[in-house]
Amino acid sequence: MTLVINRFDFEPFLEENGIRWKRNDVDSADAGEMADGTMRRDRAIFRPTATIHIANSKHRIGDSLGHQIMKAIEPEWVDVTYYDLRLGMVVTRKFYSNNVGHSLVYSKNGVRRWFIEPFPLIAQGVAGDR
Repeated sequence: MTLVINRFDFEPFLEENGIRWKRNDVDSADAGEMADGTMRRDRAIFRPTATIHIANSKHRIGDSLGHQIMKAIEPEWVDVTYYDLRLGMVVTRKFYSNNVGHSLVYSKNGVRRWFIEPFPLIAQGVAGDR
């Protein structure tokens, strides 16, 4: 399993290098610069984030497939199943997405093709996940 969002398998539709992961550290209120000028880290959680790139040119994204993709990432929170390289296992976590764009690139005789712009996935951090 590479990427499943709300039970929709995105793997066949990803472009090469189509998932770009980042680990964002979220520090507690105790972190920051101390009076003596030193910095204190107090990481509370990791918050994985990803940017998803669909292989639009390889897969002619028509109305049906475009609708399935957009519906999978539409809810406020989505269940994402993926292989977490940091943990070394497949996990399912809550993520949200925003600023999801798409554009109509072709329309002729009732046949439409869509371009799904890269979109973010931002994890709902899990306390104690270090």
